[in-house]
Amino acid sequence: MKKIIIAILILTTAVCKAQIGIRPGLMFVNSAAPAVFIPTDTAGCKLWSETYFITGLVDGDPISSLFDSSGNFNHLVNTGSNRPIYETNEINGYPVARMTAASSQFFNLTAPISSARPLTYMFLYKKAGAGSIFPAISSSAWDANELPAYYDYSDGNAYFGNNGGSQVKTISAGFTSYTTVTVIASATLDSVFVNGTNVTVTDIAPSFVGIGSFDLIGRLVGTLYATGDLVGVIIYDHALTTAGRVSNENRWRTKYAHY
Repeated sequence: MKKIIIAILILTTAVCKAQIGIRPGLMFVNSAAPAVFIPTDTAGCKLWSETYFITGLVDGDPISSLFDSSGNFNHLVNTGSNRPIYETNEINGYPVARMTAASSQFFNLTAPISSARPLTYMFLYKKAGAGSIFPAISSSAWDANELPAYYDYSDGNAYFGNNGGSQVKTISAGFTSYTTVTVIASATLDSVFVNGTNVTVTDIAPSFVGIGSFDLIGRLVGTLYATGDLVGVIIYDHALTTAGRVSNENRWRTKYAHY
């Protein structure tokens, strides 16, 4: 009688879950685990954080630290009343980090990441509503006239533009459902993808990238704070190829089933 080999893989730590990108309890019969793409499969990953990495919290707990699985230890942190809130079972059974501007909730990075071109940054989020703002990635070194390539503003629109706001263009209505945004900043061009679709505005100059370092998640400048849910953020130190971008976007699409 043939032997049937059953391998049961039980993931018990946040790090293990991060490295394979699937839930605990996956069973493989007569087979090794299939290859699963993770962001660090592509060289140059400077930050990879997702809220499903978090362990030891229950619904409504404040989040003091969100692990960076890139290997660079650029963890997302905050203290006191500024900590985002852990909300369970919000997107395909997974948790989110909920931020409200009224509570000035956001994350700092423990180690700032250079914003020098070329680079790629990706985030999966949901804005609370048309009257709220969601700046996903920015720098405390910028002033009120210096904007990231992509930001979801309080007037209900999402924008793409350069510093000073002089060449800002509306790319879509703001996103009040969970959305993947990918910004690829090459040496001379910015490209923006929303849920895998290119929404780039081609007749404006490159955005404000290259001065200072990224060190804020969910806060723009001064008192502009996010109101909404953060699921994940990824930064690379180069402009991803189409294959690299699609691999990351498809991973999130498969995991979170948000589009």
